[in-house]
Amino acid sequence: VVMSQLAEVLHELDDDPTYKHAVVDFTAVDYFGSSLLESLRQIWTRLQPRGGRMALATVAPIGREILGVVKFDQLWPLVDSIDAALVSVRAG
Repeated sequence: VVMSQLAEVLHELDDDPTYKHAVVDFTAVDYFGSSLLESLRQIWTRLQPRGGRMALATVAPIGREILGVVKFDQLWPLVDSIDAALVSVRAG
């Protein structure tokens, strides 16, 4: 399911270069592995050249630990709500 959703997101990003920012909601994600990390990287690879920003919302403690190990927490803010993530990507 994640990979088909990723394909849809990437297709949207490829088709519409006006998309600059992304918020990824982890509300329903308790644990994840390399597939999700690769998905985040692929989204970021498309947004970064556009000057875009990305934020990760409602990441569980174990997820924060995983993101810290791979240093993704240094690329994108990890925030406690979708609203905070939206503020983060909109901020200059």
